[in-house]
Amino acid sequence: HVRVVSGSVDGTLRVWSDAERWSCVAVLECNMLSVDHVVVVRSGACTGPTWVVSASESSLLAKGNALRVWDIKDWSCVVLLEGHTGPITCLSVVDDDAFASPRVVSGARDKTVRVWDVAAKSCVSVLEGHVRQVTCLAVASGRSCGKAALVVSSAGYDKMRVWNVAGRSTRVASSPRKIFIRSMTAMGDGGHDGAAVQLLSVSDDNTVQVWDTDTWSHVAVMPWRYQLQRRIVVVDRNGCGVPTHVVVTSYNKLSVLDMAGMRVAEWCGHTALVKDVALVSGADGRAAGRVLSASNDKTVRVWDVGSGACLDVIRFPDSLKQLVVLDAGKSGSPVRFAAVVGSDDWRGMHFVHVKCVGQESTCILGGVQGHAYDSVTAVGGGVSGCAAYLVSILRDGTVQVWDWERASCLHTFKEPVSWFQCA
Repeated sequence: HVRVVSGSVDGTLRVWSDAERWSCVAVLECNMLSVDHVVVVRSGACTGPTWVVSASESSLLAKGNALRVWDIKDWSCVVLLEGHTGPITCLSVVDDDAFASPRVVSGARDKTVRVWDVAAKSCVSVLEGHVRQVTCLAVASGRSCGKAALVVSSAGYDKMRVWNVAGRSTRVASSPRKIFIRSMTAMGDGGHDGAAVQLLSVSDDNTVQVWDTDTWSHVAVMPWRYQLQRRIVVVDRNGCGVPTHVVVTSYNKLSVLDMAGMRVAEWCGHTALVKDVALVSGADGRAAGRVLSASNDKTVRVWDVGSGACLDVIRFPDSLKQLVVLDAGKSGSPVRFAAVVGSDDWRGMHFVHVKCVGQESTCILGGVQGHAYDSVTAVGGGVSGCAAYLVSILRDGTVQVWDWERASCLHTFKEPVSWFQCA
Protein backbone atom coordinates (compact mmCIF):
# COMPACT_ATOMS: atom_id res chain seq x y z
CA HIS A 1 0.00 0.00 0.00
CA VAL A 2 1.03 3.60 -0.60
CA ARG A 3 1.36 5.81 2.46
CA VAL A 4 2.08 9.53 2.69
CA VAL A 5 3.54 11.23 5.76
CA SER A 6 2.99 14.96 6.20
CA GLY A 7 4.40 17.38 8.76
CA SER A 8 2.51 20.47 9.87
CA VAL A 9 2.72 23.72 11.79
CA ASP A 10 0.39 22.09 14.34
CA GLY A 11 3.38 20.06 15.60
CA THR A 12 2.18 16.67 14.34
CA LEU A 13 2.95 14.11 11.68
CA ARG A 14 -0.03 12.54 9.94
CA VAL A 15 0.02 9.25 8.04
CA TRP A 16 -2.36 8.82 5.09
CA SER A 17 -3.07 5.46 3.43
CA ASP A 18 -4.52 4.67 0.02
CA ALA A 19 -5.78 1.36 1.46
CA GLU A 20 -8.22 3.39 3.56
CA ARG A 21 -9.28 5.72 0.74
CA TRP A 22 -6.62 8.19 1.80
CA SER A 23 -7.90 8.53 5.32
CA CYS A 24 -5.58 9.48 8.17
CA VAL A 25 -4.45 6.24 9.84
CA ALA A 26 -2.11 7.73 12.45
CA VAL A 27 -1.40 11.06 14.15
CA LEU A 28 2.08 11.30 15.64
CA GLU A 29 2.51 13.90 18.39
CA CYS A 30 5.97 15.41 18.02
CA ASN A 31 5.82 17.83 20.97
CA MET A 32 7.07 20.60 18.71
CA LEU A 33 5.65 23.93 17.65
CA SER A 34 5.92 22.75 14.04
CA VAL A 35 7.30 19.90 11.94
CA ASP A 36 9.43 21.47 9.21
CA HIS A 37 11.44 18.55 7.76
CA VAL A 38 10.53 14.92 7.05
CA VAL A 39 12.55 12.19 5.29
CA VAL A 40 12.00 8.47 4.74
CA VAL A 41 14.99 6.21 5.47
CA ARG A 42 15.08 2.65 4.14
CA SER A 43 17.58 -0.08 4.89
CA GLY A 44 19.27 -1.78 1.95
CA ALA A 45 17.19 -4.97 2.07
CA CYS A 46 13.66 -4.96 0.68
CA THR A 47 12.37 -6.61 3.84
CA GLY A 48 14.48 -4.44 6.14
CA PRO A 49 13.17 -1.75 8.46
CA THR A 50 11.96 1.64 7.30
CA TRP A 51 11.93 4.77 9.40
CA VAL A 52 10.56 8.29 9.16
CA VAL A 53 12.80 11.04 10.55
CA SER A 54 11.35 14.44 11.46
CA ALA A 55 12.83 17.72 12.66
CA SER A 56 11.75 21.23 13.62
CA GLU A 57 13.22 24.68 13.03
CA SER A 58 11.83 25.84 16.38
CA SER A 59 13.69 25.17 19.63
CA LEU A 60 11.25 26.83 22.03
CA LEU A 61 10.12 23.49 23.45
CA ALA A 62 12.18 20.85 25.25
CA LYS A 63 14.10 18.53 22.92
CA GLY A 64 13.30 20.92 20.06
CA ASN A 65 16.78 20.52 18.54
CA ALA A 66 16.51 16.72 18.34
CA LEU A 67 15.61 14.53 15.38
CA ARG A 68 12.75 12.15 15.99
CA VAL A 69 12.91 8.65 14.48
CA TRP A 70 9.62 6.79 13.90
CA ASP A 71 9.22 3.08 13.16
CA ILE A 72 6.58 2.60 10.44
CA LYS A 73 5.53 -0.79 11.87
CA ASP A 74 3.62 0.78 14.74
CA TRP A 75 4.40 4.50 14.20
CA SER A 76 6.13 4.77 17.54
CA CYS A 77 8.96 7.20 18.22
CA VAL A 78 11.92 4.88 18.80
CA VAL A 79 14.59 7.46 19.60
CA LEU A 80 15.44 11.15 19.88
CA LEU A 81 18.72 11.91 18.15
CA GLU A 82 20.23 14.70 20.22
CA GLY A 83 23.37 16.72 19.60
CA HIS A 84 22.48 19.92 17.77
CA THR A 85 22.48 23.01 20.00
CA GLY A 86 20.37 25.08 17.62
CA PRO A 87 17.23 24.58 15.53
CA ILE A 88 17.54 22.14 12.61
CA THR A 89 17.21 23.92 9.26
CA CYS A 90 17.69 21.11 6.72
CA LEU A 91 17.56 17.33 6.51
CA SER A 92 18.53 14.80 3.86
CA VAL A 93 19.33 11.11 3.30
CA VAL A 94 22.75 9.85 2.14
CA ASP A 95 22.60 6.87 -0.22
CA ASP A 96 26.05 5.27 -0.33
CA ASP A 97 27.17 1.63 -0.57
CA ALA A 98 30.09 2.47 1.74
CA PHE A 99 27.69 2.43 4.69
CA ALA A 100 26.34 -0.76 6.19
CA SER A 101 23.23 1.07 7.39
CA PRO A 102 21.41 4.22 6.24
CA ARG A 103 22.73 7.69 7.05
CA VAL A 104 20.85 10.93 7.57
CA VAL A 105 22.51 14.35 7.49
CA SER A 106 21.14 17.43 9.25
CA GLY A 107 22.21 21.07 9.22
CA ALA A 108 21.41 23.53 11.99
CA ARG A 109 21.77 27.05 13.27
CA ASP A 110 24.62 25.84 15.49
CA LYS A 111 26.82 26.06 12.32
CA THR A 112 27.35 22.29 12.10
CA VAL A 113 26.29 19.38 9.91
CA ARG A 114 25.73 16.08 11.71
CA VAL A 115 25.73 12.59 10.22
CA TRP A 116 23.47 10.04 11.90
CA ASP A 117 23.36 6.25 11.74
CA VAL A 118 19.62 5.69 12.02
CA ALA A 119 19.85 1.94 12.64
CA ALA A 120 22.39 2.42 15.45
CA LYS A 121 20.48 5.46 16.74
CA SER A 122 23.66 7.51 17.06
CA CYS A 123 25.59 10.46 15.67
CA VAL A 124 28.64 9.16 13.80
CA SER A 125 30.19 12.45 12.70
CA VAL A 126 30.04 16.19 13.36
CA LEU A 127 31.12 18.25 10.33
CA GLU A 128 32.44 21.62 11.43
CA GLY A 129 33.88 24.58 9.55
CA HIS A 130 31.00 26.88 8.73
CA VAL A 131 31.11 30.30 10.37
CA ARG A 132 27.39 30.95 9.86
CA GLN A 133 24.17 29.04 10.39
CA VAL A 134 23.74 26.14 7.95
CA THR A 135 20.78 26.90 5.69
CA CYS A 136 20.58 24.13 3.08
CA LEU A 137 21.96 20.73 2.10
CA ALA A 138 22.23 18.72 -1.12
CA VAL A 139 23.37 15.10 -1.54
CA ALA A 140 25.04 13.93 -4.75
CA SER A 141 25.01 10.14 -4.99
CA GLY A 142 27.84 8.53 -6.93
CA ARG A 143 26.39 5.01 -6.81
CA SER A 144 26.05 4.54 -10.56
CA CYS A 145 29.75 5.22 -11.22
CA GLY A 146 31.26 3.78 -8.05
CA LYS A 147 32.05 7.14 -6.46
CA ALA A 148 31.44 8.18 -2.88
CA ALA A 149 28.37 10.23 -2.08
CA LEU A 150 29.00 13.92 -1.50
CA VAL A 151 27.14 16.17 0.92
CA VAL A 152 27.12 19.86 0.04
CA SER A 153 26.23 22.40 2.72
CA SER A 154 25.62 26.12 2.47
CA ALA A 155 25.50 28.65 5.30
CA GLY A 156 24.15 31.98 4.14
CA TYR A 157 26.98 34.20 2.93
CA ASP A 158 29.57 31.64 4.06
CA LYS A 159 31.32 29.49 1.46
CA MET A 160 29.78 26.19 0.42
CA ARG A 161 31.45 23.11 1.87
CA VAL A 162 31.65 19.73 0.16
CA TRP A 163 31.91 16.68 2.40
CA ASN A 164 32.94 13.15 1.48
CA VAL A 165 31.11 11.57 4.39
CA ALA A 166 32.57 8.09 3.91
CA GLY A 167 36.14 9.42 3.74
CA ARG A 168 35.46 12.24 6.21
CA SER A 169 37.20 14.77 3.98
CA THR A 170 36.04 18.26 3.13
CA ARG A 171 36.56 20.87 0.44
CA VAL A 172 35.47 24.48 0.16
CA ALA A 173 33.61 25.63 -2.94
CA SER A 174 34.00 29.37 -3.41
CA SER A 175 31.44 31.50 -5.17
CA PRO A 176 32.81 34.25 -7.44
CA ARG A 177 31.33 36.85 -5.10
CA LYS A 178 29.69 37.03 -1.70
CA ILE A 179 26.12 35.78 -2.15
CA PHE A 180 23.44 34.15 -0.03
CA ILE A 181 22.53 30.71 -1.40
CA ARG A 182 18.87 29.88 -0.79
CA SER A 183 18.57 26.37 -2.20
CA MET A 184 20.61 23.63 -3.87
CA THR A 185 19.86 20.48 -5.83
CA ALA A 186 22.11 17.75 -7.28
CA MET A 187 21.61 16.86 -10.95
CA GLY A 188 22.29 13.24 -11.90
CA ASP A 189 23.56 10.35 -9.77
CA GLY A 190 27.07 10.00 -11.10
CA GLY A 191 26.23 10.37 -14.73
CA HIS A 192 26.59 8.07 -17.73
CA ASP A 193 30.02 6.36 -18.06
CA GLY A 194 31.21 8.00 -14.85
CA ALA A 195 30.43 11.60 -15.80
CA ALA A 196 30.43 14.10 -12.98
CA VAL A 197 27.44 15.03 -10.89
CA GLN A 198 26.51 18.67 -11.21
CA LEU A 199 25.08 20.90 -8.51
CA LEU A 200 22.64 23.71 -9.15
CA SER A 201 22.30 26.53 -6.58
CA VAL A 202 19.87 29.47 -6.47
CA SER A 203 21.02 32.70 -4.82
CA ASP A 204 19.53 35.91 -3.49
CA ASP A 205 21.09 37.94 -6.31
CA ASN A 206 18.88 36.19 -8.90
CA THR A 207 21.66 33.97 -10.23
CA VAL A 208 21.74 30.22 -10.72
CA GLN A 209 25.17 28.62 -10.47
CA VAL A 210 26.07 25.21 -11.88
CA TRP A 211 29.04 23.42 -10.31
CA ASP A 212 31.12 20.44 -11.46
CA THR A 213 31.37 18.26 -8.35
CA ASP A 214 34.63 16.63 -9.51
CA THR A 215 36.62 19.88 -9.66
CA TRP A 216 34.22 22.26 -7.85
CA SER A 217 34.73 24.77 -10.60
CA HIS A 218 31.87 26.77 -12.04
CA VAL A 219 30.33 25.28 -15.14
CA ALA A 220 27.94 28.21 -15.38
CA VAL A 221 26.79 31.34 -13.56
CA MET A 222 23.46 32.34 -15.03
CA PRO A 223 21.57 35.55 -14.29
CA TRP A 224 17.78 35.31 -14.25
CA ARG A 225 15.51 38.19 -15.13
CA TYR A 226 12.40 36.50 -13.83
CA GLN A 227 11.50 34.80 -10.57
CA LEU A 228 12.19 31.09 -10.40
CA GLN A 229 8.96 29.27 -9.65
CA ARG A 230 7.90 26.47 -12.01
CA ARG A 231 9.70 27.88 -15.03
CA ILE A 232 12.89 25.86 -15.50
CA VAL A 233 13.78 22.38 -16.78
CA VAL A 234 17.21 20.77 -17.11
CA VAL A 235 17.57 18.72 -20.30
CA ASP A 236 19.94 16.25 -21.92
CA ARG A 237 20.19 17.16 -25.61
CA ASN A 238 22.84 14.52 -26.32
CA GLY A 239 20.91 11.53 -24.95
CA CYS A 240 23.82 10.44 -22.73
CA GLY A 241 22.18 10.82 -19.31
CA VAL A 242 24.10 13.99 -18.34
CA PRO A 243 22.40 17.43 -18.20
CA THR A 244 23.63 19.60 -21.08
CA HIS A 245 21.21 22.55 -21.23
CA VAL A 246 18.68 24.51 -19.23
CA VAL A 247 15.34 25.63 -20.71
CA VAL A 248 13.81 28.68 -19.03
CA THR A 249 10.89 30.97 -19.66
CA SER A 250 11.59 34.46 -20.99
CA TYR A 251 8.22 36.20 -21.15
CA ASN A 252 6.60 34.74 -24.30
CA LYS A 253 9.62 32.68 -25.36
CA LEU A 254 11.71 29.80 -24.09
CA SER A 255 15.46 30.35 -23.86
CA VAL A 256 17.90 27.44 -24.12
CA LEU A 257 21.15 27.97 -22.22
CA ASP A 258 24.20 25.74 -22.26
CA MET A 259 26.06 24.91 -19.07
CA ALA A 260 28.41 27.85 -19.68
CA GLY A 261 25.41 30.14 -19.28
CA MET A 262 25.31 31.13 -22.94
CA ARG A 263 21.99 31.36 -24.78
CA VAL A 264 22.20 28.95 -27.69
CA ALA A 265 18.60 29.05 -28.90
CA GLU A 266 15.19 30.66 -28.47
CA TRP A 267 11.98 28.80 -29.04
CA CYS A 268 9.35 31.22 -30.30
CA GLY A 269 5.65 30.78 -30.95
CA HIS A 270 3.73 31.80 -27.84
CA THR A 271 2.08 35.23 -28.01
CA ALA A 272 1.68 35.84 -24.26
CA LEU A 273 3.46 35.11 -20.97
CA VAL A 274 4.70 31.52 -20.58
CA LYS A 275 3.58 30.34 -17.13
CA ASP A 276 5.09 26.86 -16.84
CA VAL A 277 7.34 24.28 -18.50
CA ALA A 278 7.58 20.51 -18.02
CA LEU A 279 9.97 17.88 -19.35
CA VAL A 280 8.91 14.59 -20.92
CA SER A 281 11.79 12.09 -21.12
CA GLY A 282 12.22 9.73 -24.02
CA ALA A 283 11.03 6.14 -24.00
CA ASP A 284 14.40 4.85 -22.72
CA GLY A 285 14.74 7.54 -20.06
CA ARG A 286 17.86 8.93 -21.73
CA ALA A 287 16.62 10.22 -25.06
CA ALA A 288 16.37 13.94 -25.63
CA GLY A 289 12.61 13.96 -25.09
CA ARG A 290 10.19 16.85 -25.32
CA VAL A 291 9.36 20.00 -23.40
CA LEU A 292 5.79 21.20 -22.82
CA SER A 293 5.16 24.93 -22.30
CA ALA A 294 1.93 26.54 -21.04
CA SER A 295 1.01 30.14 -21.73
CA ASN A 296 -1.57 32.83 -21.14
CA ASP A 297 -2.22 32.66 -24.90
CA LYS A 298 -4.43 29.61 -24.08
CA THR A 299 -2.07 27.07 -25.64
CA VAL A 300 0.36 24.34 -24.66
CA ARG A 301 3.21 23.87 -27.11
CA VAL A 302 5.19 20.66 -27.53
CA TRP A 303 8.89 21.19 -28.35
CA ASP A 304 11.50 18.69 -29.51
CA VAL A 305 14.48 19.11 -27.19
CA GLY A 306 17.06 18.10 -29.78
CA SER A 307 15.97 20.31 -32.68
CA GLY A 308 13.88 22.95 -30.90
CA ALA A 309 11.05 22.41 -33.38
CA CYS A 310 7.47 22.97 -32.24
CA LEU A 311 5.79 19.61 -32.77
CA ASP A 312 2.25 20.49 -31.71
CA VAL A 313 0.04 23.32 -30.47
CA ILE A 314 -2.73 22.27 -28.06
CA ARG A 315 -5.49 24.83 -27.55
CA PHE A 316 -7.54 25.45 -24.38
CA PRO A 317 -10.57 27.65 -23.62
CA ASP A 318 -8.69 29.95 -21.21
CA SER A 319 -5.26 30.89 -19.89
CA LEU A 320 -2.91 28.20 -18.58
CA LYS A 321 -1.59 28.35 -15.02
CA GLN A 322 0.34 25.11 -14.47
CA LEU A 323 1.39 21.85 -16.14
CA VAL A 324 2.20 18.44 -14.70
CA VAL A 325 3.14 15.32 -16.68
CA LEU A 326 1.04 12.30 -15.70
CA ASP A 327 2.25 9.66 -18.17
CA ALA A 328 5.62 10.13 -19.87
CA GLY A 329 4.83 7.46 -22.44
CA LYS A 330 7.73 5.19 -21.47
CA SER A 331 5.63 2.04 -21.92
CA GLY A 332 4.56 3.03 -25.40
CA SER A 333 1.39 4.83 -24.31
CA PRO A 334 0.70 8.40 -25.45
CA VAL A 335 2.07 11.25 -23.35
CA ARG A 336 -0.60 12.60 -21.03
CA PHE A 337 -0.55 15.69 -18.85
CA ALA A 338 -2.76 17.79 -16.61
CA ALA A 339 -3.18 21.52 -17.09
CA VAL A 340 -4.73 24.04 -14.71
CA VAL A 341 -6.86 26.27 -16.94
CA GLY A 342 -8.68 29.45 -15.97
CA SER A 343 -8.53 33.11 -15.10
CA ASP A 344 -5.15 34.59 -14.25
CA ASP A 345 -6.86 36.66 -11.56
CA TRP A 346 -6.09 35.55 -7.98
CA ARG A 347 -9.80 35.11 -7.22
CA GLY A 348 -10.62 33.39 -10.50
CA MET A 349 -11.91 29.87 -10.99
CA HIS A 350 -9.89 27.09 -12.62
CA PHE A 351 -10.44 23.67 -14.16
CA VAL A 352 -8.01 20.76 -14.33
CA HIS A 353 -7.87 19.35 -17.88
CA VAL A 354 -6.29 15.96 -18.57
CA LYS A 355 -5.01 15.85 -22.13
CA CYS A 356 -3.28 13.35 -24.36
CA VAL A 357 -0.63 14.71 -26.74
CA GLY A 358 -1.77 14.19 -30.32
CA GLN A 359 -5.45 13.73 -29.49
CA GLU A 360 -8.34 16.19 -29.39
CA SER A 361 -10.29 14.72 -26.47
CA THR A 362 -10.15 16.34 -23.02
CA CYS A 363 -11.19 15.10 -19.60
CA ILE A 364 -12.03 17.75 -17.00
CA LEU A 365 -11.62 16.56 -13.41
CA GLY A 366 -14.64 17.48 -11.34
CA GLY A 367 -16.80 18.30 -14.35
CA VAL A 368 -18.12 21.81 -14.91
CA GLN A 369 -17.62 23.04 -11.36
CA GLY A 370 -14.60 25.35 -11.15
CA HIS A 371 -12.32 25.82 -8.15
CA ALA A 372 -9.60 28.23 -7.10
CA TYR A 373 -6.68 25.84 -7.55
CA ASP A 374 -3.34 26.79 -6.05
CA SER A 375 -1.26 23.85 -7.23
CA VAL A 376 -1.37 20.30 -8.61
CA THR A 377 1.23 17.55 -8.58
CA ALA A 378 1.61 13.96 -9.81
CA VAL A 379 2.25 11.23 -7.23
CA GLY A 380 3.83 7.82 -7.89
CA GLY A 381 4.96 6.35 -11.16
CA GLY A 382 8.62 5.56 -10.55
CA VAL A 383 10.35 3.80 -13.42
CA SER A 384 7.05 3.28 -15.27
CA GLY A 385 6.73 7.01 -15.84
CA CYS A 386 2.97 6.87 -15.23
CA ALA A 387 1.74 8.58 -12.07
CA ALA A 388 -0.81 6.72 -10.00
CA TYR A 389 -2.51 9.83 -8.61
CA LEU A 390 -2.97 13.54 -9.13
CA VAL A 391 -3.11 15.68 -6.00
CA SER A 392 -4.68 19.13 -6.17
CA ILE A 393 -4.60 21.90 -3.58
CA LEU A 394 -7.26 24.61 -3.43
CA ARG A 395 -6.76 28.04 -1.94
CA ASP A 396 -9.30 27.35 0.81
CA GLY A 397 -7.08 24.56 2.20
CA THR A 398 -8.86 21.63 0.55
CA VAL A 399 -6.67 18.81 -0.78
CA GLN A 400 -8.05 16.38 -3.36
CA VAL A 401 -6.57 13.00 -4.40
CA TRP A 402 -7.61 11.91 -7.91
CA ASP A 403 -7.49 8.69 -9.87
CA TRP A 404 -6.93 10.81 -12.95
CA GLU A 405 -7.31 7.95 -15.46
CA ARG A 406 -10.87 7.32 -14.25
CA ALA A 407 -11.56 11.01 -13.44
CA SER A 408 -12.54 9.91 -9.93
CA CYS A 409 -11.87 11.89 -6.76
CA LEU A 410 -10.70 9.27 -4.24
CA HIS A 411 -10.57 11.49 -1.19
CA THR A 412 -10.95 15.09 -0.09
CA PHE A 413 -9.07 16.49 2.90
CA LYS A 414 -10.52 19.63 4.44
CA GLU A 415 -8.20 21.42 6.83
CA PRO A 416 -8.53 24.95 8.23
CA VAL A 417 -5.15 26.05 6.87
CA SER A 418 -3.75 27.91 3.91
CA TRP A 419 -1.83 25.84 1.35
CA PHE A 420 0.78 27.23 -0.98
CA GLN A 421 2.30 24.32 -2.86
CA CYS A 422 2.46 20.56 -3.25
CA ALA A 423 5.42 18.51 -2.02
